[in-house]
Amino acid sequence: MLSDATWDRWASLDTHLPLLAEAAPDEFLDAVESALKNLEETPFHEIFAQEGGGIVGGGNCMCGLLWALETLAWEPTHLSRVSVILSDLASIDPGGSSSNRPGNSLNDIFLPWHIQTVAPFEKRKAAVVTVLREHPMVGWTLLLSLLPNNHGFTSGCQRPTWRNYIPSDWKKGVLNTEYWEQVTDYTELAVGLAKEDTAKLGELIDRLSDLPQTAHESLLSYLGSSVVLELPEEDRLPLWEKLDAMIRRHRKYADTDWALPEEVLGKIETTANALAPSTPKFMYHHLFSDRDFDLYDEKGDYDAQQRKLDATRQAATKEILNTGSITKVLEFANEVKAPYEVGRALGAIASSELEDEILPALLDELADSPLERLIAGFVWVRYWERRWEWVDDVLARGWEVDKKAAFLIRLPFEDEVWSRVTDHLGGDNEGLYWEHARVNPYGPGRDLTVAVEKLLQFGRPSHALACVARTTDSGNDFNETLATRVLLAVLDAPTGFERLSNYDTVNVITRLQQSENSDKEALFKIEWNFLPWLDRFSTGSPVTLERQLAGDPAFFAKVVGVVYRSKNENERPQEEPDEQKQHLATNGYKLLSVWRRVPGKLDDGSFDVAGFENWIAEALGITRSSGHWEVAQIQIGHVLTRAPQDPGGLWIHEAIAKVLNQRDAKEMRSGFTIQLSNDRGVHGFSAGEEERGFARQYREHADALDAGGYSRFATAMRELAERYERDAERESKRDPYRD
Repeated sequence: MLSDATWDRWASLDTHLPLLAEAAPDEFLDAVESALKNLEETPFHEIFAQEGGGIVGGGNCMCGLLWALETLAWEPTHLSRVSVILSDLASIDPGGSSSNRPGNSLNDIFLPWHIQTVAPFEKRKAAVVTVLREHPMVGWTLLLSLLPNNHGFTSGCQRPTWRNYIPSDWKKGVLNTEYWEQVTDYTELAVGLAKEDTAKLGELIDRLSDLPQTAHESLLSYLGSSVVLELPEEDRLPLWEKLDAMIRRHRKYADTDWALPEEVLGKIETTANALAPSTPKFMYHHLFSDRDFDLYDEKGDYDAQQRKLDATRQAATKEILNTGSITKVLEFANEVKAPYEVGRALGAIASSELEDEILPALLDELADSPLERLIAGFVWVRYWERRWEWVDDVLARGWEVDKKAAFLIRLPFEDEVWSRVTDHLGGDNEGLYWEHARVNPYGPGRDLTVAVEKLLQFGRPSHALACVARTTDSGNDFNETLATRVLLAVLDAPTGFERLSNYDTVNVITRLQQSENSDKEALFKIEWNFLPWLDRFSTGSPVTLERQLAGDPAFFAKVVGVVYRSKNENERPQEEPDEQKQHLATNGYKLLSVWRRVPGKLDDGSFDVAGFENWIAEALGITRSSGHWEVAQIQIGHVLTRAPQDPGGLWIHEAIAKVLNQRDAKEMRSGFTIQLSNDRGVHGFSAGEEERGFARQYREHADALDAGGYSRFATAMRELAERYERDAERESKRDPYRD
C-alpha cells in the first residue's frame, strides 16, 4: 500500500496511519524511511505544501503520520528509528500555523518532566545523540527544548490503541532525581556543542539562568577562558551583550522569584567584564537596540528613564565622534539596530558646523537604509529643539529644490509644513514633496482637507483615505463628497487595495452609509467593490446593496444569474470564466451570503405587505424565465428567516408565511430551514439540552402555522424539529472528550 506511494496516497491515508503503524510497525517504518530516502524529492514536501491557514491554526495532512510515529516511539526498540524519521521531517518542514509539527512531536517524546516513551534514559539519550549526528540543527533545537524552561507546555503524545507498549503499572511523571539526571546530561551535551560554535554559545547564554549549577559554572568557566577571551572583539560582542543584558534584567527585577541572587550575578558580571570590548563602536553598540525598555535600569517613571537613556546615547555618540570625523558615526549607524536613535543623539549634540556637513549631503539616502533613518532622526530632534525658526533658516540656505523637498519630507506632517511646500517649492515642484511625504494623519485639531486634495492630485489615494478616516469621528469635519472621491480614486488606482487599512476603509464607508448627503449611486459602486471587507468580521455591512436587493427584484435576479448557472443552458462543458467573471461571481455570492434585509421592509422598520408580494412575484417571474427558479427560491428562503413577527401574534408575518406555504415553494422552505440551522453557528456540548430546546421551539412554530392553515410550511418546521430531536438523542449519548 505504501510502497513508492505518492504524496496524495500518504495524504489520503492520513487518518488511518496510526492504526496501520500499530498493525505492522517495522513495515510501516520501512515505508516511511523509503519515502525519506531522498530528502530533496520526498513526497512529504508536497504534503507540507497542502497545509491550510487560519486564525486559530491551519489543518494539514501530516497529523496522522506524526501520531503514528508518536505511537511507535513508546516502544524502546522503535525509538531511535522514529527519532531519526521525525528529525528528517523536521529538517524539511517549511513551518506553518498548525501546532502539529515534526519538531514538536520530537520534543514531546523526550521532555524530561513529561516523558512519552517507556525507553530507559540510556536509550533516550542515545536517540538524541543520533538526531544530533543526523541533523545537527534539528538536534540543537531539540536539546534547547529539553533544558529547564519556565514556559514549558505539552499535551502529550499519541498512545497506542491495540499494542501493549505501555505497561499497566507505568505512571506519568518522573522522580526529581530522574529529572535532574536527564537535564544534567542534556546540558552537558549542549555546553559541549556550544563550545564549538559562538552562535550556539549565545543561544545557551540566553538560557544561563535556567541551567543546573554544574552546567552554569561550566559555561561561565568556558566564557572566561583564553579560548573565548582571545576572540576578536567583534566575535565577543554578542556574548558580552547577552551577559550584560541578563545582569541588568535580573537586577532590575531583583524582587521577583525568578531573579538570580546578587552573589551569582556578581560572578556573571566578572565574566562579562572580561569579555567587554574596549573600542567605542563595540562598547556602545547595545545602547542603540530597537527595544528601549530593555535598556531602562529601573522600574517606573519611564519618562525619566528615557531621558537618562537619551543622555547616555548622546555621550556615547559624542565619544565616537571624537575618535574621528562624522564618518565614524555614520559607520556606527550602519552597524546598529536603531540608526534612527543615532541620528537623534547626533542631532542633540551637533554643532552648526557639523550640521553643515550632514545637511544637505545625507538627504538623498535611499529610503529605509540605515543612513536614511539616521538623517530622519537628526532632522526630527533638531526640529523639536529649534522649531520653525530653524526650519526657515535651513530653507533659506539656497539649496536645490529637491534638497528642500527631501528636508520637508522629514518634518511633521502638518499644515505648517504644507504652506512651506507651496512657498519654497512652487506649484511645479510640489510633487517632490507630496509624492513621497510620510503621511501621518494623527494629531489633535488638524484640518486634513489640503492634504487629502494634494494626495489625490499626486496619485496617492490610499494615503488620502487614511486622512479621511481620521475625520469619521469628528462631527462636522467629515466631508461626504471628498470621502466618496477618495474611495472612487482608490478603485481606479493601479495598486488597488494593497496599501489600504481594512479598519479605516470600513469606517469611511459606514460613515457614508449613515449620511443622508451621500451619493447613493457612487456608494453602490463602492460597496460592491469593497464587499469582501463588509462582513461579520468587520464593523461594516453592505447597507446600500442590501437595500437594492430587497427593493429591486431585477437586481436580485441579476446577482443570482451572475453566481449560478442557468438550468436553461445545455449540459456541455462550460468555458473557464475569465478573471472579471470570477470576480463578479465571488462578489455576488458574498452579497447573497450577507443579505439580511427582507423585501418589503422599510427604512423606518415597518413592513410593506404589498411591496413584499410584488417583489416576490416579479423576482420569481424573472428567475423562472432565466432558469434560476430553484436557486432563487433557496436564496429568498435564507433571507426570510429575518422576517418580522405578525401584528396578529403569529411568530412570522402572515404575508411571508403565505408565500412560504405555496405549493411550488419547496426550495424556498428548504432555504428557510437550512438558514435557521446555520444561524446557530459554532456551539459547544450540552448533552442534547440545546438541541431539545430548538426542537421544542420549532414544534411550537409548526403548531402555530398549522393553526393558521399553513400546513406545508408547518411540515417543514416540524421536520426541522425532528432533526434536532435526533441530534439531541445522539448528543446525549456522546462522550464529549472522545473527539
